Amino acid sequence: MNQDQTYSLVYKRGQTSTHVVDLVKSVKQMMEPCTYPNFRMRKTNTIKDIVAISSGLDVAFLLQFTSNGTGTNMQVVRVPHGPSLLFQVHKYTTELQKETMITAPLTILNGFSNSDEDLMMKETFKNMFPSVDMSSQQVIERIIVVNKLESGLIQIRHYRFQNLQGVDQGLLSMIHSKQAKVETIEQILNGTQVDDRVQEIGPRIDISLIRILGGLMRGEMLFHKYKDFKEAQQNKELEQKAKRTQKIQKKQEIEELRKRQYLAKKKAELEKRKDDQKLIREQKQVINGEMVAEQEGFTQLVGEIGRGREKDYEKDKEQEQEELKLARDKEREHAKRGGKDSAKGKDFPKKEEKGKDFKSDKKGKDFKSKSRPRTSFEKNRSKSGKK
Repeated sequence: MNQDQTYSLVYKRGQTSTHVVDLVKSVKQMMEPCTYPNFRMRKTNTIKDIVAISSGLDVAFLLQFTSNGTGTNMQVVRVPHGPSLLFQVHKYTTELQKETMITAPLTILNGFSNSDEDLMMKETFKNMFPSVDMSSQQVIERIIVVNKLESGLIQIRHYRFQNLQGVDQGLLSMIHSKQAKVETIEQILNGTQVDDRVQEIGPRIDISLIRILGGLMRGEMLFHKYKDFKEAQQNKELEQKAKRTQKIQKKQEIEELRKRQYLAKKKAELEKRKDDQKLIREQKQVINGEMVAEQEGFTQLVGEIGRGREKDYEKDKEQEQEELKLARDKEREHAKRGGKDSAKGKDFPKKEEKGKDFKSDKKGKDFKSKSRPRTSFEKNRSKSGKK
């Protein structure tokens, strides 16, 4: 056995029957010693978790068994980058051996063509199992035969030999020959010349290829058993891509429309603001003009009122002067009459007493009589509070 041989992890995932659990145990035993028999997939584990620990454990292949409503599937995955081969399990039998398999089995692949999917399957099965040096004197205890029939069904059988060193050269040549074709597994067994009895120890598995993905359980579909399904899948992917592109374009159009609407709204707000400012300026001008007009009108009115009051004042003053003049005239006439009456012997008040009845302004103003009636000018001034 090559010391640089890589390992495989065999596990079940999801809800499965007890028969699938037994199948997983049998496959683990068949893959010994290049596997981890105690490995179990927990519910919380993911494929990323397994890939993360694979490099440290020299794990190169994952054998995942799952169950669905139609049956059981086996998926063989090359880590860390693929490809991923999905097989449908048609029928199987399991039988656990008591002893642990210490030596690696001899693997025989038969019936695979030169098509892309067959070459990929052949390469996968070849690298899953450790290589055995036939030229050495190594004792071979087991043999695994992977045989593909014309119908596409792949048979996996596991046999035990007591000692394969006594095999004739015909079987060895057939194993190493690339052109050799084995119709049935029994032909291989019939080609052996061993003294001990051949025993099939299981598991016995019949599978068929469903699809091949280019990546780690994802990626480009390299093969599908139903070509129409593959074309439908490709059309579906193209349709989804077209929908995504259309969705992106629609989103861009909506964003562009929103942007244009936003800019138009801002422009309208700016124009409205300019119009409002213009209207405000015009209103201010009108208000200022009205205020100026009102101020001018008020000034004019005040001036007119002032001029009217001045005229009234002058008129009242003239009237007062006339009244004063009339009063002086009456006093003179009365004075004249008083002189004539004294000459006739009538009693008149003396000149000193007359001076008491009249007051004269020291500055030479006209005399005012206490007994004479008030003029209209004096009445108006007294009403206005002027002395």
